[in-house]
Amino acid sequence: MVIFDEAHNLEGIASDAASAELSSFDIAGALGELDDCVRIVQGNAGGSGGGGSGGAPPPVDLASVLILKQLLLALEIEVDAVPLTNPNSRSHSSSSSNSNGVGRSGQWLLDLLAKHGVTCATSELIVRELERCSDLLMDGKSLGGSSASLKLEAVVKFLRAVFRAKVWWSLLL
Repeated sequence: MVIFDEAHNLEGIASDAASAELSSFDIAGALGELDDCVRIVQGNAGGSGGGGSGGAPPPVDLASVLILKQLLLALEIEVDAVPLTNPNSRSHSSSSSNSNGVGRSGQWLLDLLAKHGVTCATSELIVRELERCSDLLMDGKSLGGSSASLKLEAVVKFLRAVFRAKVWWSLLL
């Protein structure tokens, strides 16, 4: 037997868990942060190693940062090309669009990401590299605590949400 306390919140929680959202503002901000990452990595290239303390993540590779930047730039172009109205609707009050943006199917999103090499098989590598860049920025700017929020983290959260169900499904098979 399962008892849900606060069951009136269950629908919203389930919806949030099965949703993924990434705005063009998030992508643009992440691109700016990757630019910062490039500057830090290039500045450290003349120094002694990519060190830090023993528990620090491996240094960020410039080639990886540039690949991530190219990926996010391609996604930004694709997102910006999405029409803000649904061409199939007879009126402007389509169920797939609202004042905050336009909704698309999960398959559309998976196809878009796959077009740029982001799949279930590659998503963890991409997330790991984005997290390394985020860590580098946090260390480089001496940011900390819960008030520091990077747009790279929004991209990581988005990719984890998109591929969470596919990863669980592959584990069950």
